[in-house]
Amino acid sequence: LNAENGMIDAAIKLGLEGLLLAEQSKNREAISKATRGLGYFYYVAKNENKAAEFLEKAIKLCRESEDSANLALSLYHNARLDSYFGHKESAVAKMKEVIEIIENSRNSFASQDLRSSFLSTKKQFYDFYIELLIDLHKEKPIV
Repeated sequence: LNAENGMIDAAIKLGLEGLLLAEQSKNREAISKATRGLGYFYYVAKNENKAAEFLEKAIKLCRESEDSANLALSLYHNARLDSYFGHKESAVAKMKEVIEIIENSRNSFASQDLRSSFLSTKKQFYDFYIELLIDLHKEKPIV
């Protein structure tokens, strides 16, 4: 998706329709996923306020329903938004929570093979967290 070719406008329209259906069904997981999706679409459209509004709502819904997987993804998208708009410290704080959620989930697996396999699917989160820390260090070096 990108904002230049008009696809993002269609995605936002469909996302709003999907959110309405999810709200009518009263399915909390569907509502939080639709809300997170809209936050992501507004992020792609570079609409910081709308993206933040939807992502914060998704985070709140995930916390209320104790949905850690969707919470991690919502926080990740929110951290990417913060980073894009120059709020590196806020992004780092959100990514710390994402990493904590991932580690808690990973540690719940009894098998080392399962823990390793699970971790390999989360590489993008760790890579982004490292990138943020490097960027923050460049802006505010620790002497």
